[in-house]
Amino acid sequence: MRRPAWWLAVLIPGSLIACSSASTTTDAAVPSDRGVSGDAADASDAAPPVDGATLCEEEPPTRESLSPTALYLAPGARAALTLRIGRDRCAPVALPSSSAAAGVATVGAASVTVAAGASTATVDVTAVAPGTSVVTVGAATVTVTVLDPALPSCAPTTPASRGMLRAGQTVRGASGGPLELVTVGLPMAATEVSPLEVELACAADQVPDGFSAIGPAVRFNPGTTKLMREIPFTLPVNAARVPPGFEMQVQLAYTAPGIRTPRIVPVADVHLTNDGRAVTFEAPRLGTWQPVIRTGLGTRRTRQRFTFHSILGASMGSAGAGMIGMRNLDLFDFIAPLGGPVDWNYLGHYIQNWHMGGFCTAAQRAADPAGCAMGSSVDRTPPSGDLYERRQHFEEWFFPDGWEGQGGTFDRMSYIQIFRDLTRMFGNAVTPPGMTGVLPRGVPDTELTRADSARCATPVTLTNYYDREYNPDGSLPVVTFCDGTHAPGRSGRWDGARGNFPMEVSLAVDVNRNGRRDAGEPVLRRFFEAFQDTGADGRASADEPGFNAMTNPDPAQDDYDRQFNPSGTEGNFSREDGEAFDDRGIDGVACPTGETCPYDVGEGNGRWDQNPGWERFSQVNPRNLAARTATSAQLARVGIWTDGGVHDLFNFATVSNHFVGALAQRGLPVHYFNNFASLGADRLPESPFPHDLVDYAHLPSHVMLRYGNPDATMTELVNGDGGHVGTIPQITSRLYTSLFWMAARWPGGDRRAARYSTEFDNAGRCSSGYFCTFDFRSDRSGRNGPVSVYLPPGYHDPENANVRYPVVYFLHGYGQQPSDLVATGLIVGNFMALSSIPSWRRPQKFIMVFPDGRCRPQDNCLRGTFYTDSPVGSAQMETYFLDLYQYIDRSYRVRMPEEVEVVD
Repeated sequence: MRRPAWWLAVLIPGSLIACSSASTTTDAAVPSDRGVSGDAADASDAAPPVDGATLCEEEPPTRESLSPTALYLAPGARAALTLRIGRDRCAPVALPSSSAAAGVATVGAASVTVAAGASTATVDVTAVAPGTSVVTVGAATVTVTVLDPALPSCAPTTPASRGMLRAGQTVRGASGGPLELVTVGLPMAATEVSPLEVELACAADQVPDGFSAIGPAVRFNPGTTKLMREIPFTLPVNAARVPPGFEMQVQLAYTAPGIRTPRIVPVADVHLTNDGRAVTFEAPRLGTWQPVIRTGLGTRRTRQRFTFHSILGASMGSAGAGMIGMRNLDLFDFIAPLGGPVDWNYLGHYIQNWHMGGFCTAAQRAADPAGCAMGSSVDRTPPSGDLYERRQHFEEWFFPDGWEGQGGTFDRMSYIQIFRDLTRMFGNAVTPPGMTGVLPRGVPDTELTRADSARCATPVTLTNYYDREYNPDGSLPVVTFCDGTHAPGRSGRWDGARGNFPMEVSLAVDVNRNGRRDAGEPVLRRFFEAFQDTGADGRASADEPGFNAMTNPDPAQDDYDRQFNPSGTEGNFSREDGEAFDDRGIDGVACPTGETCPYDVGEGNGRWDQNPGWERFSQVNPRNLAARTATSAQLARVGIWTDGGVHDLFNFATVSNHFVGALAQRGLPVHYFNNFASLGADRLPESPFPHDLVDYAHLPSHVMLRYGNPDATMTELVNGDGGHVGTIPQITSRLYTSLFWMAARWPGGDRRAARYSTEFDNAGRCSSGYFCTFDFRSDRSGRNGPVSVYLPPGYHDPENANVRYPVVYFLHGYGQQPSDLVATGLIVGNFMALSSIPSWRRPQKFIMVFPDGRCRPQDNCLRGTFYTDSPVGSAQMETYFLDLYQYIDRSYRVRMPEEVEVVD
């Protein structure tokens, strides 16, 4: 496997962007923290401005703009626009302000002054009467729409509208009536969806407690329709009921057959239309939808504790950020796992059914021995059941040869290496292990010390090894086996050879008894004792009283759906108390009378048994921690940003969708965004993505961003669209948006222009320089490993001696090491320092720390530790990280925790 090098794609184009001239619009900008009231006192707030060369440069053109870019008010309401100019002022400047229709809206003064040293000012607007007016300040304009405060009406007695929903078409409500603005559409590329007759009808209000309606409820029939793609909806609203600046926090209440209790359901790409009369969004189901906002949105004042620490990671680092962050919520303000394994419940289900699947059962083999000997097949795996889910099978794991944006070449050897590292860091989840916790039961411990070549040349054979699926009578031997070689030009397809890399975590059934694994010979996958995933009530939906497939498909309302019913326990890939299980041991076969069955675990002990590795995955699973372990107060304080590519070879967009479902389950406001343009309230361009126009401070506190086009062309796919790391613009946007979102939500902070330095100081651990890599030893874990640190511009300047900074921990991906990412500071630091961009576009300065997650000689793993404390090996990576956290706090000027009043 080539070492994943997505950081190069980040740094090279990012550096080019950062070095662009002052006359060119640059990326990576962030507005001021308008969501914070009464910023906590900090030395950075009072210090004089520092510029790299001179205190102030010649005045540039003002280049005015206004935020928000549209304003919706009711008569008599007042709101503030923010005037933003393109450079911090050397001297005050007054700009004329006016309203084109004073009978609709007025401005507070005839001119607005931007003070010396500033780049923003406030413009007061008062709504007078319904209509529209254009407010102008300098050369900047904003349309102010004043709306009657009444909600749009849609009485349930209104005649319904009907139409056929086909690919490329939209069904609309009847013109001139309450349903006039109601639509549902199907994209042109949705040819897999059969034409469907739909009905649009007004419905009774369904507003959950704690929310207020901003529009009527509308029913889209047939309400049981579930699609494998998101489709666009439009509903009438009164945008004047949404507080200015909070347009991105509109939510949707939902009911349908089987979901009788109104609930908030996360949906994608919520945007108000330009006239403020409707809201658009995307979702994969019909049913009854109603637009709402949280009651008191934008007016609630609370005291919030900030630690001024956050944790971010990509790929394997995402696993670490999710696990460490969710297990230590009191240490962080923000957790940002980007494109990684953040729900082991779902991912384990996927690995078991697809990565390890595709083989004939014993019964199928008896019926068609020749067909089964042809190899595993995707036709013997389950159909896809979720958005972006990709089917595959054991003998052909997915890797798109020739496509960019994958972060490396994940061939069969790489896949097996990952499975082996997961087992060494969490324990064996696939088969019951022996004393090592790694090798399957019956395999001698000495196999771990034998050379790979010897292990592959002389496999271990075990007899009387039972397995419910593939060897129910125990008559066939099972063998250790090697893999790791692939067909030419098909990195994921097994070439049929013996292989040179031990699979190690499982065994193969030796159907032809030749002492090796051949095509079609199944690989064991016994994670736990079989159970009936019927929910805590112990009944499948069809057995629940009142069941009707069309009108009441889930009487108990316990069917798990990561978006629509994330608290459901039926079909949630996890056993609950009350769900029946087969107490026949993990092998699923009752041990024959007179035999000891030494390779089985748990038969007849009266409790549900699972492999220790699977139990460990469950214990540290970020989704489980969010759904079951964290307190409501902990979750309410911490913001979470996660993402995933819709064409990720590891299905990480799907995995992250399940993770954020746990946040919605706990009542947190989760919002989906499809690509980066949707982050802007006024629909920004996707490429080039203008980061400076995103109001990060007013984005929701829990974000799931899916990047890539679900209907991508082959050219787009080859270029890496929606891949594991994505195209170059997607990579840079992933980095910028997550970091700038954090920087905008921390109160106060230093946004002054500053001296910019690229000086390294490894020997002094950054005592005089701004970049350094050094070895850090954790006494509690006994581990020594490298760490890289980046200090923000101006950190060593004498005038900043009392300034303290937030810190972001950035965890690297599989096969990388800290020094690979430390130059990320070059990009981010440049934006922190530039005097050629205004302060509202600079992210506040923060320290970046890049911990080690690579396997070192003492770690007893191969390439990646996944940042967890291993129960079966010596690597104690969470402990190592927590000791590093304390060291950084002791060694650098990290901002101390504070309580700050916030408005949300």
